[in-house]
Order: sequence, then structure tokens, then C-alpha cells
Amino acid sequence: MIPAASGKIRTMGDDPVLLHELWRTRKSGIAPGLAVVLLAVIFLFGTAMGDEAPLKLMIVSDIHYLAPSLYENSDGLFENVMKRADGKMTHYSRELLEGLMWEARHQHPDAMIVSGDLSFNGEKESHLELAEAFEKLSAEGIPVWVIPGNHDINYPYAGQYIEDRYEPVPNVSPKEFRDIYNPFMIPDQAGKNHMSYAIKLRDWLWLAMCDASIYDPLPASGGLYTGENATWLQAVLDEAKAAGAQVITVTHQSLIPHTAFMLSAMTIENGSLMAEQMRLSGNARLNLSGHLHIQHISEADGLYDIATGAFSVPPFRYGMLTVRENGAAEYEARALCEAHMPQDMARLAKNWFEATVKAKERALLEALGLPEENRERMLEYAAKLNHAYFSGDFVSTDPVWTEDPAFRLWTEIREKDSMARYLTELPGSFENARSALRLALPVMNGGR
Repeated sequence: MIPAASGKIRTMGDDPVLLHELWRTRKSGIAPGLAVVLLAVIFLFGTAMGDEAPLKLMIVSDIHYLAPSLYENSDGLFENVMKRADGKMTHYSRELLEGLMWEARHQHPDAMIVSGDLSFNGEKESHLELAEAFEKLSAEGIPVWVIPGNHDINYPYAGQYIEDRYEPVPNVSPKEFRDIYNPFMIPDQAGKNHMSYAIKLRDWLWLAMCDASIYDPLPASGGLYTGENATWLQAVLDEAKAAGAQVITVTHQSLIPHTAFMLSAMTIENGSLMAEQMRLSGNARLNLSGHLHIQHISEADGLYDIATGAFSVPPFRYGMLTVRENGAAEYEARALCEAHMPQDMARLAKNWFEATVKAKERALLEALGLPEENRERMLEYAAKLNHAYFSGDFVSTDPVWTEDPAFRLWTEIREKDSMARYLTELPGSFENARSALRLALPVMNGGR
């Protein structure tokens, strides 16, 4: 049995909006006593009128924001770097952040959850600008809650692109991350080595923001669930259960594997312990993650892990999660609305993503001496399948993939190329046989 941590969970007056409003009054100079009285009245009446209302959460991951001043003077250097990358459109960071702000205002969730990799490569300036944007949402009544990812702290490649050169810029330490995002976290609940914290969104629903990322002394892609994590989470689960509340956990890396193609660096080492704690608790069955950059939903023994697609990768996914007091929940992955993007950016983004996929394989297919017609057909197939897979639209049992002539062409070289194995094993795989865009969870046992 894991011992429970001492100390009560900070509940912010039972309402996360209250903490944000009090923080704003400190900055604005409004008398704190008057603010508390006014907000307490609002809180009490709001609770009395809204106990039965479902809670609406906006889930965002892997924003990978880069301050525009760090790339806009690069004379095309940064865009060329991104062309050889993984499909992110970080060179549109300003436009994507503005789109996210518009989307959040349009949806107006009860809270926005950001599950790590807020910055491109941990640049301090990027973090400061992102925190400023979150402050604006908070001031408009949309609380924002964050945890760090593997790109956010102590990242050694924080840099800027000026004309034709790359130059290092300051990154952030764990303390600096805490300081910058202090209004959007509750520091020091789980000890000095982690940034985990719990939030009581309603009496019946708590969030456990579990920081399992590795960033000291240097970051690593995979996560690590430590004894400190386990002690803290057990205390949260026990206290929530005693209060009759359900718990949703949030991590950056995935709690359970999503695909046979998934590297260990995508999951949390010792994550099986966290999963078992959640199962045994009886009041936690859903984890929200990111990191994969693909939109995907995985299930193991009644526990679900929803990996929301990277907001920095077309079609710029985010999730909307509606939770009811009886434990029933519905998740839907959505794409950034075209009305909240520059004109024609949706088409440009899709073409960009597919072009990055083709660029990775073109040289190999040429080296194999394949006819040009076959090469182009194969590249087109790879681009379309990858776009569908990353966006969550891919359904492996759809015969359109195996009946395409390009599928046979990729099969013929599968022993010579890892991409060929991936493209020929993915169609027909059981793990992608259902939609990754939606999930409906029934009433939880013991739900109110």
C-alpha cells in the first residue's frame, strides 16, 4: 500500500475561477477584502444555480509556440528547417496562437487544460509570451491550467534564427517555469522535484495534473512516474474518493501505449503503477495526454488515455470534454476553425504536412531505383495516410488503404525501409479500428 501524503489539497475556494480573480485583484490594486466578498457572493449563487450543469473542458497539447521575434528575421532559414521536421507549423506561431485564443473565446469552456510542450524548444521569451496570452483568457473568465512537457524546461536547443544563422537564447529552469506560469499552476503540492497539483473544479470533479516529465539535469522524451508522484496521486485519489468525487488525470506522455509503432520514449516509465492506482481507486478511469502529436484514444482494462493531437500540427487539433456529475463523459476532437485562421491557411497547412512526409522518403525511393510514376504514387499514399493518422481520421479497417495500388508497392520494399513497414502494417491494425475523434464514457459506478 502506498502511504498517503500529508496535507490537504488546495481547492481555491472550491472554484478555480476564484483563484484567478483574486490574482487579478492583486495585480490591479482592488482591495482584496472587497474582492473576496464580491466573489464569494458570485461563487455561492453560481454554485447553487449550477450544480447539475455539466462541466466543459478544452484540452490543448503540444502548442510548441515560438516567439515570432525569434524567427521572423531568418530570411527563410527557419521555414527551411521546419520543412525537414515533423509537420509542425511553428513558423506560423503567431497565427496559431491567435486562432487558439479565438477558439477558446468561442467555446468558452469552464477551463482550458494544456498538457505540456507549450514552447518550441524551451525559449524563455516564448514562455513569457504564452503566459501573457493565458493571462488574457483568465481575465475573460477562462481559467488555464498547465503542466510542462519534455520541450519546456532546461531544453538545450533554445534558439533564434537571424538571417542565415542560428543563435542560442535563454531557456528556463524549473524555478523559472514555475514563476512564469504561477497563475496557471498550484506549485509545491507534490514536492520540490515535480510540478504536480490537484484542482477541485467542482465538488464532484477533480483534476490531477501529474508532472511525469524528465527535465533535470537535461530533458528526456519519455516520462518517469516516481515514488514521489505515486505518493502524491494516492493522496489525491483517497481524498477525492472520501469526498465522493471522480478524478481525471492529466500527463504529457501517454499513460498506456497507443500503438505498436509507439516508442518507449512516448510513454511514462512505471506508468503501469499509476494506471493500477487509478483502477483500484474506483473513481478515476480517464487520463488526458499529448506528446504523440497524433490524435488517438487507447483503452486497457477499463482505463482510457486520450492523446489529443498536437495543436502545432495540421489540422491543429484540440479536444472538448464534457463531464456530468454522474460520471458520464463525452470527448470530441476538433480542428481549429478556418474562420479563426488566415485565409486559405487550412489548405496550405494540409499541403505543408504532406510535403514534409514526402521529403523524408523521396531520396530513399530514388536510391532504390523505382520508376518515377511508382515513386510519386507511393509518396502520395504515404502523405495521405499519415495526414489521416495524425489527424485522427484514420480507420485501419477501411479497405481504401489496402486496395490502393500504392499499398502493394510499399509492401514490396517493406524489408528495406522502416517507413514501408509502418505504412503496410498500419492498415488492418486492430488498435486503429475505431474513431480516434470521439469517446463516450457511461455513468461511473458510484456517480451521483
